[in-house]
Amino acid sequence: DVYQTELCVVEACNNIIEHAYSNKPDQDIDIQIRQHVDRIVFDISDQGRSRPASFESNLEFDPNDRCQLPEGGMGLFFIHEIMNEVEYRNQDGRNVLTLTKYCPGKREEP
Repeated sequence: DVYQTELCVVEACNNIIEHAYSNKPDQDIDIQIRQHVDRIVFDISDQGRSRPASFESNLEFDPNDRCQLPEGGMGLFFIHEIMNEVEYRNQDGRNVLTLTKYCPGKREEP
């Protein structure tokens, strides 16, 4: 779970660099991490170009046919498959992507 969660955070940052900032150097990405008893939450934000209203992953491929796997565009697919919650919003002029991963067997006390 730790490796997969790290993969999602890195992929989200790569998408910001490539799509929001068009690979321009010296642009900021802020990451806030909130740890709870039952989950960890990453708020990843930037001031680049906004994401489209539809922030879903719609890849269609046969996972059993490795020769037909797409070479790119799978990052968002992995993020949606691995993380328990994925939310995108524009807040105070910033793009904010919130990724939540629940810890198996843990429960936050009221």
